[in-house]
Formats: sequence, C-alpha cells, structure tokens
Amino acid sequence: MSGRAAYSAPDTAEQLSPRRQQNCPYPEFGFAEHLNALHPPTTSSGKPRKGRVILARKKKDGDWDETACRFDEIVTTASKMLDEDPSNVFVTQNVFRRRSRCTAELETIGAVWSDVDYYKSNEWSGRTPEAVAAAVLEHLADKRIPMPSYILSTGCGLLCVWLITPLPAQAEPRWSAVQRHILTNMEDFAADNKAIDASRIFRVVGGKNSKIVGAKVQLIWCQSKPDSLMRYDFGYLADEILPETQASIKANKAARRAEYEAKKNARVPNDEGVKKPSTRRLFTSAGYYELVLKELEAIRKFRSVDGRLPAGGRNSWLFCVAIALTHIHGPEEAADMAVALGLEATGWPRKEVVSSLSSTMKRARKETARTKTETDANQIRLDARYKLSVARIIDLVEITEEEMAALKLTLLLREHLKKRRANLRRVKSRQRHGGKSRDEQKLAKLEIGKKCNLLKVSEGMTVRELAIKFGHAVGHISTAMALAKAP
Repeated sequence: MSGRAAYSAPDTAEQLSPRRQQNCPYPEFGFAEHLNALHPPTTSSGKPRKGRVILARKKKDGDWDETACRFDEIVTTASKMLDEDPSNVFVTQNVFRRRSRCTAELETIGAVWSDVDYYKSNEWSGRTPEAVAAAVLEHLADKRIPMPSYILSTGCGLLCVWLITPLPAQAEPRWSAVQRHILTNMEDFAADNKAIDASRIFRVVGGKNSKIVGAKVQLIWCQSKPDSLMRYDFGYLADEILPETQASIKANKAARRAEYEAKKNARVPNDEGVKKPSTRRLFTSAGYYELVLKELEAIRKFRSVDGRLPAGGRNSWLFCVAIALTHIHGPEEAADMAVALGLEATGWPRKEVVSSLSSTMKRARKETARTKTETDANQIRLDARYKLSVARIIDLVEITEEEMAALKLTLLLREHLKKRRANLRRVKSRQRHGGKSRDEQKLAKLEIGKKCNLLKVSEGMTVRELAIKFGHAVGHISTAMALAKAP
C-alpha cells in the first residue's frame, strides 16, 4: 500500500453488540466451523495448503501432548479429543512445517489476536463476556483499529481474532509489531502480554474451561456471518494498526541507507589507505545471555533477602533464567543448573520445577540433536531454542525503573533510561576534557550575540564581517544574535 487507507468505524449499534442469548449465541458455529475458519484447507487459488496444525492437550505432569495434523485431519482429530476430554483441547493459530510448534518451524501465519484476561481487571472483573466484548469493540473503534473477525468467550476471558490471508514465516517481525501494538492498546482490559508469540495455542470452540464450572468456549461476536468470517489482507491491517505504513517504512529505510552510503564513501582513509575499523563492542549470543543471567540473579537477590522470590513472578523469572542457561551451556548442564536455581528461588517441589522447565529444555535438546543435513543447503538454519529480547525480559519479569537504578543494571534497561545514562556519560566526558557545560556554552553565545547586535547597529557590520571578527561560523553568529534578541 502506498498510503494509509481510509478507516470506517462501525455504523450501527448492532455491529457493536454481541448477541445476548446466554446459552449459545451462535449454535451453528461449532468446533468444525472454528477450525475450518482458522485453518482453511485450501489456498485462495484452490490448491491444498502445506504444513501442519498442532492440536494439544496438557498432561498431568504439566507438559504438552501435541498432535500434528494435516489440514484434512484437523476436524476428525479434534472431535476425538473433545469426546475424550472437552476441557483440554487447544489449537495453534498458525501453521508449522513439522511436528513441532516452535517459532523456528513456522510455515505460515494466519491470524492476529489479543487474549483478554478481563477477570484480572478491577474495572471489568465480574462483568458478562457480552458486556466486555461490546466495550472492547467500542474501544477498538475509538482507537481506529479495525474490528476483529470474531470474538470467542474462553470461559474466563475473551479471544479477539483478526483472520488474515496466510503470510510466509518471513513476515513474522512485522506481524509481531502488530501483535505488540494491539497489546498496548488493550491494556485497559488486562490483555495477556505473554500470549502474543506465534506458537501460542488457545482452546477450541465447543470445549470447556476447567477453571470455571460450566464455562464453555463459544463464539459471541463476529463480523458478517459465522460461515463467511471477515479475512483481512495483512498489508491493509498492518497499515491501519501500526503508526507507520509499510510504504513509509521502506521510504525511510531507503533514505537512511542512502545517507549511510554517502557518509561511508566520504570517509577519508588513513595513511596506509585503509579505512579505520569500527571499535564498537559486539555481543555474542553466549555473552548476551551471560549478562542476562547475571542481572536476573541480581534482581532475585534484590527482591528477597533469602533469595526466594515472592509469589507471582517466580515462573516468569525461572523461564527467562532457563532460556539464558540453554544459550550458555549444553542442554543437560543447563537443565541441572536451572533446576538448582529453581529450587532455591521458588521453594517449589522438585517435580514442579522440572515440569515448568520442560518445554525450554525440550527445545535445547532438539537444537543439540539437529545436524547440518536436516537443513537445506540454500536455507538459513534457525535455532530451535527460545530467544528473548531485552524488552521482553523486562515485561516478563516486571523489572521496575527503581530496580534498574538501584542495581545499576547495564543491559535490562528501558530505552529512555539508556539514553539518559548516555547523556550523563557525555556530560562527564566533556567535563573531564575541560569542555564547557551546556549552560556555559549558552551564556558564552549570549554574550557574543549581544556584542554582535551592538556592532551591527553602531558600525553597520554584516553577519559575515562579524563572523570573521569573532572567529565563528556565520550560522553560529546568526543564532547568537537571535538568542540575544529573544525576550
């Protein structure tokens, strides 16, 4: 798209009102209709789709029992699983290349979503799903975000889904940006910040939520009709949701590239004719995660004198620590160290700690077992282990700015704090080298401006002549004179 398309908010109250029947708002929309809408078996041109959809059940030990299905097997497999245990059937929102739902095996992306845990919100807790859904739709309209394709009641929350034409895995970064932007705009409804990754699974329509007695997973609102749900072009949806359109991003990127090339070509070689190499410090993966681990340990000790984390943040902290360890050590050594840290930090039974680490260690063992022959020679080999950005760690562990300052963290910092520290370092460096402070520079410029204004009036000197007299650039003299004239 060359520009942002005109957005039209819903016209009628009917579009913003979920159906009010309490038992089953859309009885015609069952698990088969849900799975076929989420994962249509053919492409828009009628060809069979590639990849696998993962249906999952949670085992008693906390691990997942996952079944990879071809598109023609999804409905029959889900039917059997629902018959066995309707409260324990989940499905991936995206499609994967192999029998694993790790992001590294992503084949196509078919939806954008927001998992709304409104029961955690003081404002919305205790309200009916229909009332919260109506409020969500009004909120999205106010934010000028297109309406979801459908909204499910999941028993104790809502799942808002925007169906999209299938995207290749290479589009995952921009898709993730859309996910994060929707999450930011849904904070008032306690949207789950841990449910935005491409491998996320959610309950199937027709199932039940075991957390609440009698709670069913069902459709409570949709655009158009249940048998013809709205499916967006991702380019349009992203341009409507994100601050910048794809066209403007490409234009800015091209401009930055051109500016970089111009600067690069203008650099003067040294005496040997060789351009000076960059001295910027670069992190290796292991080095990055070693610093992550060090600072997470500092946070744990800061939050508790005895090293045992308070309830509510133990699982997220241990998850981040385990991922860091898998990038530093082999899977078996990482597992032993993670279990030891988990027992010390959480106080949980060993079995529970091992269960909480199972998916992370499973990824690490898979990465170790892979060989070069598994990957096509022309294809980039993707790491099967989980990876975490600084921003993601901060959100998961809920690191406060007070903790960042008190512990003098160097990596796990918000961007504005990094900039503030960089500015302070520049100020101190200037002072060490005898340079003037900003205030001193401003006073000096003000004095020159006053003298120049006086000479211009009394002797009729031009700005160029004044620049030669005082030994400054013409632009410097101009701004100094304007500063001196300012009230």
